[in-house]
Amino acid sequence: EETKPKTKSKKSSRICCTSLTRGLSKVKPIGWMAVFGDGLGNFVEGMSIGVSINQSLIDGLTTAIACWFGNIPQELGDFALLVRAGMTPFQALFYNYLSSNTAYIGFVIGAVFGQDLNTGKWIFSVSAATTLYISLGVLVRFSYFYFISLNMKLKKNKTKSFQN
Repeated sequence: EETKPKTKSKKSSRICCTSLTRGLSKVKPIGWMAVFGDGLGNFVEGMSIGVSINQSLIDGLTTAIACWFGNIPQELGDFALLVRAGMTPFQALFYNYLSSNTAYIGFVIGAVFGQDLNTGKWIFSVSAATTLYISLGVLVRFSYFYFISLNMKLKKNKTKSFQN
């Protein structure tokens, strides 16, 4: 008897693709903003690593380790945000992974253009500006509004407890 070799069925590849695209139209805009913002941040970090490696291997490894440790809590937070925005956990992992891969593109660009010392300084400047913008422009503003809403809730609860 002749046996046919096992091949991957079309059905299994369709299931994978449909699970990645199903329900994406219902994802809140904050989810897509997180994906694209994270991708841009990873791209800039990749450029910084590429420039650092051109300066010395130790500088490159130090920058890569610093970026890696800085991204661990960010990626976990992005995953939670994407799930809360309406993605399935599988979709959130996939799109988080996709945005993380922009670091490789940034690394190549940083390694190629960072050979010139002046260009490397500009790339580091863009990296520092991006980090400062995200930390000061976004996180501080978010924290401010969060604490204001928390304060309003506490005042509301305090007045309810005094009325009882």
